[in-house]
Amino acid sequence: MTSDVLGPDATLRRGYSITMNERGKIIRTIAVVRPKMKIRTRVSDGEFGSESL
Repeated sequence: MTSDVLGPDATLRRGYSITMNERGKIIRTIAVVRPKMKIRTRVSDGEFGSESL
């Protein structure tokens, strides 16, 4: 029950997203992001790719 409220999927359903590098590691701080870095963003209904500025 707790994972239904606190788990990552519940967080995504509330409108948040999870952004990862190309290897799938979660980006937790801007310090690891470099210009032109390819990233993946996961939202409640899927994911999409983008490139940092």
